[in-house]
Amino acid sequence: MQARLTDRSRRRRLKRTVPEELDRSVSDNPDHLDRAHVFVRTHAAVRADRHVLNGHHRQHDHSFFEIAFVLGGHGVHRTVHGEHRLQRGDTIVLRPGVWHAYLACEQLEVLNCYVGEDVLHRELAWALDDPLLGRLFWTLPRSLDRAGAIVTALDAAPFRAARIHLETLEAMCTAPSPPERAELLGHLLLLLGRLAHCIATPRTPTSSASVPTAVLGCIQRLEADPARPWTLAELARDAGVTGAHLSRLFKRAAGLPPLAYLTRWRLERAAALLVQTPHPVADIAAEVGWLDANLFSRRFRAHFGESPSAYRARQGGAAFTRAAVIWEGQPRGRFAMLQVD
Repeated sequence: MQARLTDRSRRRRLKRTVPEELDRSVSDNPDHLDRAHVFVRTHAAVRADRHVLNGHHRQHDHSFFEIAFVLGGHGVHRTVHGEHRLQRGDTIVLRPGVWHAYLACEQLEVLNCYVGEDVLHRELAWALDDPLLGRLFWTLPRSLDRAGAIVTALDAAPFRAARIHLETLEAMCTAPSPPERAELLGHLLLLLGRLAHCIATPRTPTSSASVPTAVLGCIQRLEADPARPWTLAELARDAGVTGAHLSRLFKRAAGLPPLAYLTRWRLERAAALLVQTPHPVADIAAEVGWLDANLFSRRFRAHFGESPSAYRARQGGAAFTRAAVIWEGQPRGRFAMLQVD
């Protein structure tokens, strides 16, 4: 096996990395990095850069995927799972909205790749059905014991191969002229293909079997029908537990209470529909569960940093060249695409 996925029995945890006072300063009021902070010079929402970290770096989350390769130095990576001592060869994959922090860094050199959600909803929409890329971006991070984060140690040979592709992306993103979209996406695919082959093969074990059945069933119901007006009492009744117990189990496994998880899932689905369809914002809001379009817009802005209309305009949403989108007229309005010859 080319990668060693960390789990509870193998994760290198630290009882106390920093003094309690400094620990609170790192954890309180986490920062949010929006795409506007990152995707400035590229024609596609893809960027690579590197940082040499020392000391402690505040807890933060971001509205895009992040893949981090540790090139050298020492430090501690904190997520909802706890603290993990980093070393050369470690690779971290984080879904949008997942918080993390770097602590006790000593010349920790990190080479990062950032990928906007819109790239996966548009240029790489096919990746969801790809056995390896689908696991890399969706199945493995969404497995509930990981709560949106993968931490893995690559062996020397695959790490060197992945580093070549990532450093090519870094050179393109730091060149005087902005990189061309096709070239940028081509090298991104080479990187993702190498990484997926290493850590997302179907035989790679996951520990989702250890997740309580009540939580697994709850996730499946929420994601299958996000427009339904779910309540904690209903979810708990279906799971055969109390609401308080379900909330504790769910937050321990997924990092969020059930209804907060539902809100995030609705927003992710809405962002995809804004890019993939030409339908009005109000219709998309209803499709994912918000009958009040104004409330949906406020929630969307709070999560993505801009209004749904601005997000769609900036991403060139619904600019199909060989596809037509039709309205099926189902009770909650499902969208479907038909290929046009």
